[in-house]
Amino acid sequence: MKMKKISFTLLVLCAAIFTNAQQPTPVADPVLMTVAGKPVYKSEFESIFKKNNREQTITQESLDEYMNLFINFKLKVAEAEKLGLDTTAKFKEELSGYRKQLARPYLIDTQLNDELIKEAYERLKEEIKASHILALCDENAAPKDTLEAYMRIQILREYIQGNNPSPKLLNDYFQLVKKNRPLAKDSATVAQKINSIKELPAKLKGTKNKDELFDLVAQYASEDRSAQKNKGNLGYFTSMQMVYPFENACYSMKAGETSKQPVRTRFGYHLVKVTDRRPARGQIKVAHILILSRENDTPEAKETAKKKADEIHKRALAGEKFEDLARTYSDDQSTARKGGELPMFGTGRMVEEFEEACFNLKTDGEISPLVKTAFGWHIIKRLEYKPLEPFDEIKGQLKQRIQKDVRAQLPQKTFVNKLKTKYNFKEDAKQLAVITKLIDTSIFNGEWKADKAAKLKNTMFEFAGNKYTIKDFAVYLENNQRKMAKEDIPSYTAKSYERWQEQIILDYEDSKLESTYPEFKNLLKEYRDGILLFEISDQKVWSKAIKDTVGLREYYNNHKNNYMWPLRIDADIYYCANAKIAKSLRKDLTAKKPISNDDLLKKYNKDNPLNLKIDAAIYNYENNEILKNNNINKVGISPDINHNNQVVIVQVKNVLQPTPKTITEARGIITSDYQNHLEKEWLEHLKRTYPVEINKEILYTIK
Repeated sequence: MKMKKISFTLLVLCAAIFTNAQQPTPVADPVLMTVAGKPVYKSEFESIFKKNNREQTITQESLDEYMNLFINFKLKVAEAEKLGLDTTAKFKEELSGYRKQLARPYLIDTQLNDELIKEAYERLKEEIKASHILALCDENAAPKDTLEAYMRIQILREYIQGNNPSPKLLNDYFQLVKKNRPLAKDSATVAQKINSIKELPAKLKGTKNKDELFDLVAQYASEDRSAQKNKGNLGYFTSMQMVYPFENACYSMKAGETSKQPVRTRFGYHLVKVTDRRPARGQIKVAHILILSRENDTPEAKETAKKKADEIHKRALAGEKFEDLARTYSDDQSTARKGGELPMFGTGRMVEEFEEACFNLKTDGEISPLVKTAFGWHIIKRLEYKPLEPFDEIKGQLKQRIQKDVRAQLPQKTFVNKLKTKYNFKEDAKQLAVITKLIDTSIFNGEWKADKAAKLKNTMFEFAGNKYTIKDFAVYLENNQRKMAKEDIPSYTAKSYERWQEQIILDYEDSKLESTYPEFKNLLKEYRDGILLFEISDQKVWSKAIKDTVGLREYYNNHKNNYMWPLRIDADIYYCANAKIAKSLRKDLTAKKPISNDDLLKKYNKDNPLNLKIDAAIYNYENNEILKNNNINKVGISPDINHNNQVVIVQVKNVLQPTPKTITEARGIITSDYQNHLEKEWLEHLKRTYPVEINKEILYTIK
């Protein structure tokens, strides 16, 4: 088993190292030790030690113990550097990737970022139910396509207000649709778009209520495909569950209000209706038992599923252990082995019927009525309820989520504007039109050439004493072009110019991080040493243990008795609903002509699917409570056993005595032990190869 992470001790050690890494060494800072001839100063070790032993009284023993870990770490990094692992392309690429992640918080407006975190938290206190009507429009659409989507949404807005759009608006829209999609392959799309608008008046005829109008327009004309079934209803949601512009619109509206203007998102234009606002429900943890029953099942299968669900529900309400019922009967295999337990969840994470039933449970331990969803029948037990946590407890989580969200662009854009002021940014906006004239549609095939602007050295902007010309921008365009759908060229060029500006400005600030922020420099050192530690450990221990099959087998042969099978029982375990069934089953098991387990299930579960359950396996004797508690370790049929309100019969087919596992059967743990063996040998080699000298007098001055 190849280990994909550094051990906890080494991670803690590595995580602490950055505190004093690469800091100027004070004159009064004595050399504590040397490793491979390189000095290590008291301040470095002292900082690391105290960071990881804050609650511990410092003694000579604790210093010596931690010094051993520190020496092992230093020896491994020294070996990695000697082998040149810090010079490989792979290492540089990985460190560069980490550097980009670490630099991110230094390249945004932290004040605005904090405000976005607080805004998200305040919105998490409330849940909104909304519906929408969508006119699809890609975020990079050409102006003519954007206009088409905008005209469409304006027409639909007139209808939901109970008005008729002007004939001119309708005619202009129809002509624009036809003009934008002249190809034969688009004829169906053109007809569909036009007909969905032309047919609306007839479908809305006689409807006066604005809520009903909104629902009907969503059903018949929205370009969100789900609207045909849900009439645009998105259900309840909260902050961070919708795209940011849509979320902003919803949280600015009152219940019952419809957006006064279309809302633009990367999906297109939306008309939004907020139907309800309620306090946040918090989060809930439940266990459930699922009996599968699909819409396309036969009537007989549906009836059987319902009967089975009813019987299990009665037993759960009667006090049988819910976890046992889930393990025995639930068709949700991913949760059955955990007693039916689901991860904690909040609004918008489960299908609506299931979610409503869960949040209707008022006390821990309460069991729901039967709940029907598209998956089947559910029996739900509430395990835990948790309201929205205090801000300080989830601030870190919100920060991480915002970094992955479109709203993360806002603090960066504000930061770029601040840098423009700081470094005396100047721009000649007219030059953008000059380069735009040189760009043609070949750029959307990745074939445009910068030499078209080779002689244009007009300055587009100045920043931090450097000038950036049209020629520079042309090179950027050529290097960053790719095959893509055609866009409006002026729009494409303007967006590319903005990205180019931001990249230059942020790259400049990025290049100054190490000199500007000592903590960033130290943090990067931590990651550098961590990568080296992983790579050298992988080469010398983890991957080596997997590839060295000869060494692994030799290690196994020398330690075979460490990998023993315990006493095992090959048996069929029969769980009978009552003594009557157990009595009849025993006759079948002892009959001269044996009956297969499949036939036994058909016979006894004909009227009730819970009458008989059969488990057939090879069991670990010590870990199976039925076998161990009843001393069942001989071939034959056991007496009746009362277990969880059932009668259990065990038929032992074979008894397997303790024996060494084969290398295949125990490969995981054998490989892990072999890795530990290789690491021990490797450390002994490192200690012989790289001399380590420690000044114990200086070590013991740490207090």
